[in-house]
Amino acid sequence: MTQTRIAEQLLDILVEDLDIPESLYEQAAERYQAIGVWLNRADSALRAYSPEVYSQGSFRIGTAVNPIDADQGYDLDFVCALGLPKTTQTQHQVKNSVGTEIRGYAAAHGIQAPVDEKKRCWRLDYADHVNFHVDVLPALPDDRDFVESLISVGVAPSLAEHTVAITDNTDANYDILTADWPRSNPRGFALWFESVMRPAALQYLRSLVTTGAYREVEDIPAYRWKTPLQHVIQILKRHRDVMFAKDPDLGPISMIITTLAARAYGNQQDLLSALQEVVTSMPDHIQNSRPFVPNPVNPAEDFADAWEKNPDLRQAFAHWHQQLLADVDRLLQLRETEAASRFFLEAFALTLDAKRARRILASSVAPKAGKSRTGAETVRIPSSAPRPWNSYDT
Repeated sequence: MTQTRIAEQLLDILVEDLDIPESLYEQAAERYQAIGVWLNRADSALRAYSPEVYSQGSFRIGTAVNPIDADQGYDLDFVCALGLPKTTQTQHQVKNSVGTEIRGYAAAHGIQAPVDEKKRCWRLDYADHVNFHVDVLPALPDDRDFVESLISVGVAPSLAEHTVAITDNTDANYDILTADWPRSNPRGFALWFESVMRPAALQYLRSLVTTGAYREVEDIPAYRWKTPLQHVIQILKRHRDVMFAKDPDLGPISMIITTLAARAYGNQQDLLSALQEVVTSMPDHIQNSRPFVPNPVNPAEDFADAWEKNPDLRQAFAHWHQQLLADVDRLLQLRETEAASRFFLEAFALTLDAKRARRILASSVAPKAGKSRTGAETVRIPSSAPRPWNSYDT
């Protein structure tokens, strides 16, 4: 077995451990559907505004990762979109109206934890057999003029039309009746992300339709796509979580990781090639001035806007990327079960199944000398080696 094939099989084990069961995605869908039913019930104060609740974030695009600590639970991000002109109520009024209904939902469903107000959303904590932390973001339709401005700078109309106005209690206009609201476009971003990975997934998606699992490709939720890009993002997010476990606020946010990975992805059909390409090319998609990491569906928005205020964040990204390069090279050198187990534990906080590892590594061959795929000299990091982020471990 070649060293490349060994690395591919070890990656297969890795994503199996990182990926969450499809049943959890289905439970997440049940959660937002139940909230939607509640908000549209006969005596709901919001029923007149035809509330629509939909998923956003990692559960929407199929990149959720099992937490390092099982007690941490899973974060679900939902949008509560109301059919209400934003000049008829203030952000504060809209947010409070949604909050009142969410508290009513919690009481009616026996949820003991208090509903917690966050900057932009309301947090609802389920504590049944699976811990879900649900953030519900109030939103209203945005101005047609703004949608047209997005289209004029190259955003596809099918993506721009999903932009929404959102509430933010730190916004200067929070208590003012105005059309100037913060904006977001989680649905448009998800559609953009799906368009990036669709070529790699199309054959598999068509097979699901052929077998009768779904009527058409458009009906298949993103968590069923199982593309190399989704798995790469899961790997990168877990690597980030482990590296910045002592100071999570320094780690690159998931929107930066997801956007840069999608930009760098070259439609590779296998996971190892996709991982190598994404890790190598991610920095090429960071701009030298703001916006450093533009939102693909709103180019003026910068997912890395905090880098300007806190340069340590950009330095932390560079350190993380340096370690990613080294760890991809390290993966390609694994020839012994002990080394593979140490790699899984150090880089991903996972316990490698020794029996499976021995079966994979039994026929390993020594790697050829020279440059690695990432362009860096092949590196082997002993367990005692200092990590590049030690300066942040204070």
